[in-house]
Amino acid sequence: AMRNREVTATITAERPQPSNDGCADEASTSRYNMRKRPSASDRRSKSKKKRAMKPGVTPQPAPPNPPPREPAFSCPICMSSLVEATSTKCGHIFCKNCIKSALSAQSKCPTCRKKLSTKDTIRVYLPATEMS
Repeated sequence: AMRNREVTATITAERPQPSNDGCADEASTSRYNMRKRPSASDRRSKSKKKRAMKPGVTPQPAPPNPPPREPAFSCPICMSSLVEATSTKCGHIFCKNCIKSALSAQSKCPTCRKKLSTKDTIRVYLPATEMS
């Protein structure tokens, strides 16, 4: 004769562990494939957090940025650095002697070909050029 017994069971679900062969079951792979891939900034912030969490390691401050270099101006005629920088009324800058000789040969700006005379030039004092 068979008797009926009442049985109480507690069932808990566990996360499937990957097998040693590197393959996981279908349920876990589909769940992991649905995740958004972390962006580069997420990866950087995680690595910074990891570095900050290491005991005995203090982050070193970044070295100060060097001061910006002064711009170097060159004459478009002689291709050297400007000697006695002179501007035309159209705004182009040349060496004083270069623009004088260019205007005596042809009364036009060597850059934009606008009509000029030596009266249309102005001596310019740039902070990055040496005074001659």
